[in-house]
Amino acid sequence: MNVAVQLYSLRDYIQTKETLEDTLQKLKSMGCEYVQLSGFGRLTDEKITWYKELFPKYSIQIIATHIDYNQLQEEFDYIVQFHHDMNIPYVGVGALPSKFARDKVKDYQHFIFEMNILGTKLQKQGLQLTYHNHSFEFVQLGPFIPFDILYQNMDQRVVQFLPDFYWLQAAGVNPLQFIQKYHANFDIVHLKDMRVQLVNDWITKPVYCSIGDGNMDYKSIIETLYSKNTKYYIIEQDQFLTNNPFNEIKRSIDFTINTLQTCSD
Repeated sequence: MNVAVQLYSLRDYIQTKETLEDTLQKLKSMGCEYVQLSGFGRLTDEKITWYKELFPKYSIQIIATHIDYNQLQEEFDYIVQFHHDMNIPYVGVGALPSKFARDKVKDYQHFIFEMNILGTKLQKQGLQLTYHNHSFEFVQLGPFIPFDILYQNMDQRVVQFLPDFYWLQAAGVNPLQFIQKYHANFDIVHLKDMRVQLVNDWITKPVYCSIGDGNMDYKSIIETLYSKNTKYYIIEQDQFLTNNPFNEIKRSIDFTINTLQTCSD
């Protein structure tokens, strides 16, 4: 099963070689074979040395990254070489970069222009550029919704979306309808569940939780993704409900694998 863990979830446990090795050892014991590399800051020679040693040691394959946008632009060849050396097919941009205003249509247009250039260059190197959504792309800006601008103007031949279903749910977008409409434009996805907690008698707030423990219909989401030949199901949890994030990640892995197994039976 192509179930991966987004290492941004465990970002506090990958910042040194020692903590990274401990994390990979724990993930391997859970049956994890794939990860997305993110939450590590800028790529450096030192970090690359760790990655080249430790990921093969535990037979865990990096299938995608989220790369610092400025570094991707400024050190393009360096980033490409890393992906080639580690056989990583997907180069990711994790959000609209901070130099662009999230409430300005013209900034989205400028970002799209840059992404199309980067996507074209990466495709020539045999790599696929992805863009990961949050909920701000669905804020109404006058007559426009930023996601529609992105979808209509990003060159889908060279830029794919990496949909995050938690953020779609937070934006009021139906995940199942989104999959049906846009599935041709993504290979990989972020699975992240949501439950609500009481703030007071009348107010609630959304919180992150293990896949299958929240209010989202992840059985139907995963089944629909499977029917659309999704390549990788990447588990992500930005914050944890307990002091043991690895237990919560394991619950997500187990739920996702078990659901996928029922799809293939």
